[in-house]
Order: sequence, then C-alpha cells, then structure tokens
Amino acid sequence: MNNNETIIFELCQTTHSSYKEANGQPRRAERPFGIPAQTTIIDDDGDVREIRYVKSQKEVFVDEQRIDPSKRITRLVSKPQFTAGMLVVKANQKNLLEFLRLHPLNETNAHRRTNGERSVFRERNPVEMAKKDNISKKAQINATRLVWESDFLSKIVPVANYLKIDTSRDSDLILWDVQQYAEKNSQDFIDLLDNQVVSRHSEIFRAIKMGVIRLDGQRLLWSDGRQIIETPTNYDVLEYFAEVSFDDKYRTVYAEIERLMNKVGGKGGDEKALLKGGTSKDEDMSNLDAEELIEQLKEAKVIVWKIPHFTVNGQPVAKKKEDLIEYVKENKRLLIAQM
Repeated sequence: MNNNETIIFELCQTTHSSYKEANGQPRRAERPFGIPAQTTIIDDDGDVREIRYVKSQKEVFVDEQRIDPSKRITRLVSKPQFTAGMLVVKANQKNLLEFLRLHPLNETNAHRRTNGERSVFRERNPVEMAKKDNISKKAQINATRLVWESDFLSKIVPVANYLKIDTSRDSDLILWDVQQYAEKNSQDFIDLLDNQVVSRHSEIFRAIKMGVIRLDGQRLLWSDGRQIIETPTNYDVLEYFAEVSFDDKYRTVYAEIERLMNKVGGKGGDEKALLKGGTSKDEDMSNLDAEELIEQLKEAKVIVWKIPHFTVNGQPVAKKKEDLIEYVKENKRLLIAQM
C-alpha cells in the first residue's frame, strides 16, 4: 500500500447538528462525531482484550503499549473524529488504521463486541461499493425489462393488486406505476412476480369484484354474509387469506371460491361482460320464482334442512321458510352457480 494512499471510514448514519442558524433554520452541516479511543474487544483467539489509540504508540492493544507512567495517559489518548460523516486515514497511520479495523463499532466487527454495541462506522471499500452498485443497477435493468416483457393480465395485474395500485385505470397507467415500484424496489418486484401468494391474492381480489365474496372490516365473508375468516385489526385481510388459503384448513374454502368464480364468470377476461352472459340453464333458473328455485336447490343439495336451520354449504342461513325465501331472492345468482 502506497504511503500517500488514503483509506476512508464513514458513519453508517450521519448525525446532524442540533443548533440552528441565525434565521432559525436547522443547521445543514453534519455534526462532528468521535468514537471511544479505548474500548474492549474479543480478539482473534477469543480473548477479551482492551485496545486504545495513542498517536505515539505503534501497538493498539493496551497490554502491548509502553506508556511512561510519569505522563498522564489522558493527554496521550486521541479520540478519532469523523467530520462531515467521514474519517480519512493515511496509509502510514498504521496504528490508527489497525485501531479502526479492530474497533467493535466497525460494521464488520460484530463478532468482536462484548456489550452488544450497534454498528456506527464502516470502511469504504471502492471495489465492494462498485460491486454493490453494479448488482443494484443490473437488478433494476432486469426488473424494468420484466415489467414490459411479462404477461400483463397474469403477472403485472396480480402484482399491482398486491401493491394496492388501482387496476381499474388504463393499462399504461398501471404499467407506469408498477415500473416506478420496480425501479426503486428491483429485487422485491422480481420476487413478487412469481410469488404464488401474490397470484392467489389477485384471484381473491377478483372474486370480490365478481361478488362471490366480500369484505366487511376485518372479516372476509361469502356474498350472503357467512363468515370465511376474521383477522386482527393490524392484518391485511386479503393478504392474510391469500397466505392461509394454501393451508389444509382453508384449501377447500378457496376451491369453492374458485369454483364459483368459474361458474359465475369464467376464469380471466372481462368479468363484467362475462357476468352479463351465462348458460341457457342459468337463464332458465333465473326465471324461476324464489319458491320454485328453492325446490331445485334442495334437489341439488345446495340447500339442506338441518334442524333447526336451512343450510347452504353446511352454514345456517334461515330458520323459517319466509326467511329462506328472502335469502334466496338476495343471493339467487350465486346459489344457481353452486348447482
């Protein structure tokens, strides 16, 4: 290493001055920051030892330093200072360089800490910095490419729904928002693109739009009000259900949601247009009055009497016939879809 070469150490987090300028505005300058000149570390052999920075000493381990006992040690010890968030060390300042590289507050020295200290500074490594920057830029380029090359309906829309981007707008606006996210969160976007929970989340969102299920606060309900799941107030209901829908407890529930979606509108395409259609059988059923439809639903085992309730999919929906008639009128389309 050339003696004229400099090594830069930088604070992990800059500290700003608490003082204000004459105009009352906070000072923009970063506050100088000093690190302890004497501290305890765990050395390479696993022993607990003290290190100390003294300009006049070549060694940094206290037990190896030769200090004249007649001199006050506090006058010899120098506290390394970071100015504007940086500390520049010349290659010939070998003792300071060694001290900083051994110091427990150095980001790379978690294994040397004896008191659970947090990282305060790090050595700036140009090669590592360039490597990290190249990896970041490569991921950004790759993420942006994937935004435009991925299938819009099966890949981009699910990610947009998961990120709570409004997907009812023009596709160019959706793509623009997704691209903005991908540029700032490249690896996260790439991970979301092939995440099965994200895809499932989008299908659940579509089921709500189709009227198969609905949200009520922290509860996810069937369209007729029967509860599917309730979550704590700090949970995202759709995100949570998308995740647990792969568990045994809710796998059959999701299968039923998917079956109803396919029955009501088919998979994919313009749901609104599909919902206007339907088979001739469905149309015939829709023309029945509530009492006639109830008989058909009973034959198909969609409605079952289980004392003391009429049930749909095992869930009680009404006790009296007049209540059942009202229920059928309100949920005719979805009940027909289950036949």
